[in-house]
Amino acid sequence: MTDFFLNIFYSFLQSDIKYLVISLISFLEGIPIIGTVIPGGTVSFIVGSYTVSGVFNPWLSLLLITFANFFGDIIGYFMGRKSHSITRIKKIVDKQNQSTAFDVFDKNLFYFVVIVRLIPIVRSMPSLIAGVRGVPFKKYVPLSFLGSFMWSFLGIFGGRIIGEVAGKYALAVIVGATLLAVIIGYIKKRFFPKKA
Repeated sequence: MTDFFLNIFYSFLQSDIKYLVISLISFLEGIPIIGTVIPGGTVSFIVGSYTVSGVFNPWLSLLLITFANFFGDIIGYFMGRKSHSITRIKKIVDKQNQSTAFDVFDKNLFYFVVIVRLIPIVRSMPSLIAGVRGVPFKKYVPLSFLGSFMWSFLGIFGGRIIGEVAGKYALAVIVGATLLAVIIGYIKKRFFPKKA
């Protein structure tokens, strides 16, 4: 069974659509809610590891992943802008007890848009919040692009380092580390829930 999936994966690496696929994954990963289940970070590390053998061009991959993720993030921003007109969401955002949390977001916009972009699962949500909060588009765009670039750069060149160190075992190391993180997250949530 494993051989079957590996054969498909290796066929994909030799195909003409590989750059289109990584762009699509990065685009979807930038969209709120959808992006929480798309393993875009893992994919960028895998792509980076395969730049060592020349399967992917690191600079072209960096460019495509950055722009695709950026455009997905901008869609999230406009989803937030549009959803603020929905009465129920407007009530949640404008609630008195929520205002402190949103004030923190507004005052630390750089950290939420750029740095949180590097955290799996929640990384696609700041665009939605920025849109709901009405952050000016001109202010949001450069921060969004910087966040997409940093995320792509760390993924591609972090993966490249793994590829240089782990060699032919790079794929196993990256997938294994991802699975381990998911298992630890599940165990932590299941057996050690946060107390209210």
